[in-house]
Amino acid sequence: SATIQDGGDDTSTSRYTRLIAYDVSQSSVRPPLIGEWVVPLPLSDKGNTEECNEIHFVKPGVFLALSRDGDGHGGDDNNTKYKRADLFSISGATDIHGTTYDDPANPIADNGKLNKDIIPATYVTFVDFAEANGLASYLLLPDDPADATLIDAKWESLMLMPAYDSAYPDDFFLFTVADNDFLTTQGVSVGESYNAGIDVDTQFMVFRVTLPGAGSYNTY
Repeated sequence: SATIQDGGDDTSTSRYTRLIAYDVSQSSVRPPLIGEWVVPLPLSDKGNTEECNEIHFVKPGVFLALSRDGDGHGGDDNNTKYKRADLFSISGATDIHGTTYDDPANPIADNGKLNKDIIPATYVTFVDFAEANGLASYLLLPDDPADATLIDAKWESLMLMPAYDSAYPDDFFLFTVADNDFLTTQGVSVGESYNAGIDVDTQFMVFRVTLPGAGSYNTY
């Protein structure tokens, strides 16, 4: 979510976060800042920021973003509404690096409203992890009961693997995995047994997606 000066200390004002780029081609020097753009994160139906905790490069200027609420198995509430791999593009966004916005005294947003001289990245929804029909194929649910059939709260990873289908060269498999935060009733940590009061499984999901132009940048 947003930096503190940009409203990051409250979910109602933390929508506008920053994507920064450094040149790491020279290992012997301190990487210089070469780009900085504003990314508008999605909002809940209450107007609070759905925080992004993972991004994945798709092709120059285009990225996947894993944005989500904190609800689901092991989370704040059982009823999850937003867990998605979205897409954003910085191709038309304002590059603010080297400007007054690099000074914390000059925030990019005031009370959750972006300054008018900044054009943010274009952000669109893409793959919905919590859509009920899709979850059914994994034998999971987006809400009660709070058991092993409930989608996990903390999805925190993205990976692309080419489908290697000559008929669909722009197709990929999108992998994502949930972090169970070591929530188990039969845990062992540093040689000591513990009981977290709940058992949360590690969950995996795989989707087949089409990403035109991404093939040259996501090969294995």
